[in-house]
Amino acid sequence: LQIYFDFSAYSEIALGCAKAMGFELMVNFNMPYFSSSFAEFWGRWHISLSTWFRDYLYIPLGGNRISKTRTIVNQFVVFLISGFWHGANWTFVVWGFLHGTFVSLENTIKQYAPTLKMNIIFKRFFVLMLISIAWVFFRANSVHQAIEIINSSFMGIPQQLHAIFTNANLARLKVLYANKEASVLFTSVLCCVFAFAIEFKQKNRTIAEYIATFAKPWRYSAYLFLIYGTILLGVFEKNQFIYFQF
Repeated sequence: LQIYFDFSAYSEIALGCAKAMGFELMVNFNMPYFSSSFAEFWGRWHISLSTWFRDYLYIPLGGNRISKTRTIVNQFVVFLISGFWHGANWTFVVWGFLHGTFVSLENTIKQYAPTLKMNIIFKRFFVLMLISIAWVFFRANSVHQAIEIINSSFMGIPQQLHAIFTNANLARLKVLYANKEASVLFTSVLCCVFAFAIEFKQKNRTIAEYIATFAKPWRYSAYLFLIYGTILLGVFEKNQFIYFQF
């Protein structure tokens, strides 16, 4: 969520600034976490970079105009190179390797089991989980740290659930929800849910297009509300975007 909201907002700011100066830039994100396949995800995530790698690396390598095996190899190479592109750190290489593996396996399954069908909700959940695991490597400082984070996320889940629902821990949870940190967490979760609901709503029409249909008094009230929200919730001190390093 941190990586997505950071980079998606960064792109929206760039689009808005460019539009104010008369330039139309391509949309860079299109509901990537609603993807039901890894190929679809990369058609929706960082579209500008994906398009660049497609035009200047994947197609010159032969694209999908050659054998199916060579096509899969080309896709794997593109993702591996995209990992190197992000930085001289093994975490990015592992991240590129994982996505190359996901896409290659997906295409192999389509090739050898074309009739295999799965529920769309399950596919979206499955894709999101594997993408999230890959993000741990992208965000971690080292491969060792990433592995530790993943291990701590999945190991001992039954014991953790049992511990959470003991009477003593339920009492602790009541105390936890009364403190400031829990209220901040709860507010953050609500904001994330709201943001994804807005994004899902925009699949047919953007919020800007929707507001433009309002009568003038309501339209300008909406603009004032958005400006007020930006002033109230915006971060104005020096705060570097995660993707600024790229």
